[in-house]
Amino acid sequence: MEISETGFAPRARTVAARKAGVKTRVAVVGAGYVANFHLEALKESPEIEVVAVCDPALDRARAAARQWGVGQAVGSLDELAGMGIDVAHVLTPPDLHVPVARQLLEMGIGLFVEKPLALTSREARELQALADERGLPLGVNHNNVFHPAFVRLLRHVEAGRVGRVEHVRVTLSVPLAQLEAGDFSHWMFRSPENIVFETAPHPISQLHALIGAVREARTTLLGTRELHPGQVFHDR
Repeated sequence: MEISETGFAPRARTVAARKAGVKTRVAVVGAGYVANFHLEALKESPEIEVVAVCDPALDRARAAARQWGVGQAVGSLDELAGMGIDVAHVLTPPDLHVPVARQLLEMGIGLFVEKPLALTSREARELQALADERGLPLGVNHNNVFHPAFVRLLRHVEAGRVGRVEHVRVTLSVPLAQLEAGDFSHWMFRSPENIVFETAPHPISQLHALIGAVREARTTLLGTRELHPGQVFHDR
């Protein structure tokens, strides 16, 4: 894909600024549960300046900004324009990732998006094409790939210490805090298939790191419960 010199400008400015010792300016979009983890990590990085927290629930954005010492809290993406933001962390519910990401890319802002990037492969490819066209970074938070134990495993595999990998089985068995607390308003409980989008990216990203591109993914349901009348949740 041919990209114009103008399209590369936002990325070039970011790289040049980093070399000059200027901090990367970041906005956090979405002030829900996961935002605290991102804000904690961002505030620990001396190369990062968190400029704003954005959430349509402005009280929530303000609370997060106060807690983490962020200067501005805004209620819309349009308010981020003119702040000189290099990268935005998109932490909205997954069904909003694509429209939010698209608008931010069109504003010239690079992205780090919580998993899943999109709910369809077509939308994911469209976002990547838009980022490439604008010369902007587009990253996805596959944090399990960076777990120290998994990093050690990956190094052993890459060094050939375990021989040829013929079969990989990844088991993800963790308690869901929202389920334990009875907080069924979370996005993962709004539709039965949402739990797959919420949890499957973790093991799939690890498989991709170990053996390359995954050609096909299937889901088998082993357990279902009714949270409320008419609200079904697949727990296994």
